[in-house]
This record gives sequence, structure tokens and C-alpha cells, in this order.
Amino acid sequence: LGWDFWEYINRGMFFPFEFRLFTSDLKRFGKESRTFVEAIEKIARGRPISRIVLDPISALALGAREEFIVREYLREIINMLEEKLGATTLLTCDIPTGSTKLSRFGFEEFLSSGVIVLGVVRFKGKLLKTIYVRKMRWSNADSSIYVFEIRPGEGIVIKEPLSEQLDTMELQL
Repeated sequence: LGWDFWEYINRGMFFPFEFRLFTSDLKRFGKESRTFVEAIEKIARGRPISRIVLDPISALALGAREEFIVREYLREIINMLEEKLGATTLLTCDIPTGSTKLSRFGFEEFLSSGVIVLGVVRFKGKLLKTIYVRKMRWSNADSSIYVFEIRPGEGIVIKEPLSEQLDTMELQL
């Protein structure tokens, strides 16, 4: 995206880290939400944290056999991060290609206060990136689907509603 994160890393405002759950550890220790949150607490080392991004959450659920177990595991992680660290948790979730579902497992949106959906629309041989707010608790969010672009140095730039973009493209042809 062209964003310079080094400034934020050097100022101690951004702490990227990769947390891997290995199959051998899962067999030995099992998936314990408390253990996962304690590992994040150790990485934070007492620094104030306002947001934690879990990207993607499907990786946290791999190896679990039952939907109920996955749902409870993720719910516990989200709640504990909020309670122990006071952090807002942002979750990313992949959607299988060609699926009409909102998420991989089908329940992630129920655990979340807000759901923002990114997509791609094919029109007249062009691919348009789209974004819309599916759900935002405690807010009267606009439900229109918008076109967006990713621009170097700017990031995600929201443009006009998809319907207007399609009308404009239709007129140009």
C-alpha cells in the first residue's frame, strides 16, 4: 500500500509480530484461548495497546473439529483481549473463492460488533474492488456498496457508490 510503518515501529506505536500455532504444540497443549492471550500479553510487555489485529482468524481455528469449539475459542480470545488488555480486536477472515457466505465458518459476524465486506465485481471485462458495511452495532451505517482503490501513499480510497460507477461505465461504452 505504500505506507511507511517504520516511523510507527520506531516510535513504539506499532508492534507487528507473527504468532504461529504449530500442529505439534496443538497435539501437546491443545487450543487454549488463555494460553494464546497470555502469549500476546508477553509480547506487549506492559505497553498500552489499543488495537490488536488477528489476521486471519481462520488460522486460529485450524485443526478444530467442531464448529461450537471454534466459536467458543474465538469468542473467549476476543473477550479476554478486551478484558485483559482493554484492546479493540480487529479480525480478518477469508472467504472461500466463489462462496456466497460472509465468512469461512459462518459465525464470525455474530462475534463481531462490525463487519466490513471487501469484494470484487466483474463488469464489462473490468474488475472493480468493492467495500460495504454489512453490520455496525450502535451505528446507523450506510449500507451502500462503494468502489475503492488502493493508492500508494494514501492507502484505501473510497470512491463513488458501485451503482454510479456502473452507470458511468455503461455510458462510456
